[in-house]
Amino acid sequence: MKYKVSLNGKDYLVEVERGEAHMLDITDTPVVVAVSNPTIITASDAIESTTPLSSAASASADTSVAESISEGVKVISPMPGAVIEVSVEIGDQVQKNQKLCVIEAMKMENEIVAPEAGTVNQILVETGSKVETSQVLIVLI
Repeated sequence: MKYKVSLNGKDYLVEVERGEAHMLDITDTPVVVAVSNPTIITASDAIESTTPLSSAASASADTSVAESISEGVKVISPMPGAVIEVSVEIGDQVQKNQKLCVIEAMKMENEIVAPEAGTVNQILVETGSKVETSQVLIVLI
């Protein structure tokens, strides 16, 4: 499926195949993305960044969840799976690349690390939680 993506005021035509995670090369730097019509949610470095697509389809948003998530750096799940470890607590100071939690997907353990230094403001999952691609796990400030 082809999409028109706007990035920094410039339009790009990208082709995306169906699946859970994809590699896109838009600016000579490949990024891992999750596709959710009509938005591409960048999951590179587990920092949430959305880019609207030019599509006639409209998505319904769950605003109750969005309203309960505070401002800050939203650390998102790059894949569906189960949280098997939460390594931080609210108020913890974390460094860039510090392990925040571990998600098991397809019998593989995937460490989710802090994309930048900050303070843990919210933890939206616990050990045993099932998570989906692009779900916010932790918020840093």
